[in-house]
This record gives sequence, C-alpha cells and structure tokens, in this order.
Amino acid sequence: MAFRPNGGKISHEYPTIHYYKTIPAHPNRIEGGLRLDGKVIKRCEQGRPLVSIITIVFNGEKTLEQTIQSVLYQTYDNIEYIIIDGGSTDSTLDIIRRYDDKIAYSLSEPDEGISDAFNKGISAATGEIIGIINADDWYNHNAVEIIVREYSQHGKCIFHGKLQYWTPDMKPYYVFSGNADKILIKGTINHPTVFVPRKIYEETGLFNTNFKNAMDYEWLIRAKLKGAKFYYIDKVISNMRLAGKSDKKWLNNYIEIFRARHLNGMNLVKNSLLFLNMVIVTVCRKIFEFVGLNFIVRIYRKHFSAAKKEVA
Repeated sequence: MAFRPNGGKISHEYPTIHYYKTIPAHPNRIEGGLRLDGKVIKRCEQGRPLVSIITIVFNGEKTLEQTIQSVLYQTYDNIEYIIIDGGSTDSTLDIIRRYDDKIAYSLSEPDEGISDAFNKGISAATGEIIGIINADDWYNHNAVEIIVREYSQHGKCIFHGKLQYWTPDMKPYYVFSGNADKILIKGTINHPTVFVPRKIYEETGLFNTNFKNAMDYEWLIRAKLKGAKFYYIDKVISNMRLAGKSDKKWLNNYIEIFRARHLNGMNLVKNSLLFLNMVIVTVCRKIFEFVGLNFIVRIYRKHFSAAKKEVA
C-alpha cells in the first residue's frame, strides 16, 4: 500500500492528485491537445457536469482509434478527453495527433506502468466525474449519457455496469454484470465500466503504483472499505477484447488480488482459500474450454459465478 515519492523512501500513504501535479516533466515529454492552445471551453454546468475520460495507451496502434472514436462520438457532449501515452514507438502518436483538435489534452512520456499512467490522467482531469477506458476497450455510444443521468439522481457514488466481452475475431462472447457486494471476494467489477466522482479520488487516493495488474481491484476495495457507495447500472457500458493483459497473465493478476486483500486487512486463511478457489476455477475453465465442454463453463458463469455472466 506504499509508493516511493520521487524514488525515495517508501511512504505508507497512497499517491494523491496534488503529489502527481508536483512531479517534474520527463525530458522526453510530448504534449498536445486543445488545452495547450487555451481552446478548451467545456466546463461544469448546472445539470451538465463535465466528464473527464482518460485513455492510457502504449503501442496501441491496432486498437486505439476505435477507443478514441467511442469517446468522441458519445451522445453526451460535455466531455474532456485526455490520452496518456507511455512513450509509444509505433504509430500511436500519429493517431493521437489526427484527433488533436478534439482531444483536451494528450501526454506522451515513459512511465512506471498502468497505475502511474492512470494517476497522471486523473491528475490532469478537471471534470466532476472521471471515467477510464484503455486503448484495447471502447464505450457504448450512450455510456456517458447513462452515467450522467444516474449521477444526477444518486450523487457521489462509484458507478459501474455491464461489460461486453468480445473474442479476438470480434464476435460477442459474454456479458459480465458487476456486483459490488462481492468485491472483497474477487474481481466482480470491471474497471472499464467504472465512473468515479473526482471527490472520491480526493478522499481515497490514487492507484497503488506497486501493482502492475490488479491496481483497479485494489483501488475499488480500498474505496469500499473507506465507505464509498457503489451504484450498479444494469446496462452495457463498455466493451473489452479477451486478449487483454490481465486475461493473458491471469495468475499474476490473482496474486495481486491476494496482495490487495492482504494490504487491506483480510485474514490470511480466508484470503488463501479465496485465492485457491480462483485458481482452481480458472484452471478447470481452461480445461473444459480446451476439450470442448464449453456448456459447463456457461452453466457455471450463469448460475454460480460471483458476478453474473450471460452468453451473448
């Protein structure tokens, strides 16, 4: 639960927006977007809160444009769009520059991983509500409109909804429903569907930069234990390809989930049993899928999973 400010001694506090605003620019930093020219005119208004959307990317030339377009063509238009690039060496920067007149702010420089990039984006955001969508994922066209409508009714909550998974050949696979009540047991909320009022980030702190895979899970359980309210929206908010980093490195992800629960006070025996259960379930799923017994996987997802998963 610690981070190393400026590479120094470990601090037992989480990084904050203020801390990130004090970090000096990297010598290779490249900035872009409307903000640099003073052209951003969108502001928080009565009944029309400004929503900051953050995309982080590194060498994402194959998928980034779909992500960008899913943000720019939302049915709700009071959005500032921020892109944080980790110093890509492919054509990612060329894609970002093509949308320079529509992006509020873009930043490209080497970073320390996903958590660090998330934190840079949040510290650059000025919106009342903040959503994060990675370069492999994309929003449904009315996602932000749905979030704003619920925010106007329910106020300071962590909003989350359904996530549509897609196969590598872009066929709909299954829909994952969120469940905040079971978040302490396993990852039952998908971060691409999550929208957070800025005030909750200010109260909870930013992402733990010691986590490389399950930083979103650690942040969500930390927020829950600090008393943040969650509100589930029974609609598909976002879409994700199954070939993401956490899907390929599932064991590393589970180890970090174990660490996250430990850091936030879970009993070691209970934590170990939950970890073992996750590993067994995943290994069995992979075996069933390999031998063609997918119907068993579907039955488990629909009736026994901690979060409901519906086959598309």
